Amino acid sequence: MRLLPSIFRYTILFALGSTIGIANAAPGSQKPASQTASVETSRDIQGNWHGIFNSQLGKLRLVLKISKAPDGALRAECNEAFPKLRAEFKELTSKIEKQPAVFESTNLINGKREQITLSRNIFSEQIRTMLYIPIYWRWLPVLIHEANANNFGPFASIAFTNLRPLIGQLAGGMSLSVVCAEDVPFITEDEIKRDTAGTFYGDYRVRTSIKACEQWPRAKVATTFSEPVKSDAPILMITGELDPVAPPWLATAAARVLPNSRQISIRNTGHYFRFECLENLSAEFLSKASVKGLDISCVKDIERLPFITKLPPQLAK
Repeated sequence: MRLLPSIFRYTILFALGSTIGIANAAPGSQKPASQTASVETSRDIQGNWHGIFNSQLGKLRLVLKISKAPDGALRAECNEAFPKLRAEFKELTSKIEKQPAVFESTNLINGKREQITLSRNIFSEQIRTMLYIPIYWRWLPVLIHEANANNFGPFASIAFTNLRPLIGQLAGGMSLSVVCAEDVPFITEDEIKRDTAGTFYGDYRVRTSIKACEQWPRAKVATTFSEPVKSDAPILMITGELDPVAPPWLATAAARVLPNSRQISIRNTGHYFRFECLENLSAEFLSKASVKGLDISCVKDIERLPFITKLPPQLAK
């Protein structure tokens, strides 16, 4: 939350974060910082700001991790359907790294068949965006399995259905203005090599971001910009345990210098989520303006959706 220093003057602030900062805020009347209440409902949290390019993003092994999550019958069904998923994933990425896949896929938005060329890097990007949202990551085991058998169409169909709504929501210019000023200048070559070496995701995204920022106009921020924000304000940080872009350890790091904060990590949950339990919890926090005594008992009852193990007829060969 890069805007923390300026927003802490409000009595109550409800913030819905995104990967480039705060998306929406509804501030109350201005009061001293000691009376501030703030909610961070996932996403970026101050600390290591260029963390969006670090090893958590680079390693992206979550599809393999969640397929083995301890959910009893859900785990057994997935493992039974795809007993060699890890090997299939490795084989698949190796194949499209050598040669991009060319195939036809059904566009589920307009119903048309379209020709697709899928490179290794774009495949990785689509995996990343699908890992944000549980209703899409639940498709990944069957999509990886089918793609490794040269049936790439379903992967492209689901990946585009996930991506299409985001196209009109994300402001590319705004994103570059933030990333090029506040993230890229703090990334070192040693970090890139260390945090991407041996990972599935590699350095594609950070390299393309650096290249774009060579052309994009940007503000210059102080060298102290990435230092942690310190505050006594009550702050509730809710993170997805399996968030591939703003993982819980970012909130953990922030909490060390935010003494009146509380972090709640939601198991089997990614970057984007909306549960009645958490909305009630946020409302309770805002009404109390304190993290003390919050009833988080409902969190343990949040369950992930089961994996899809068979393609529906409209996606089958």
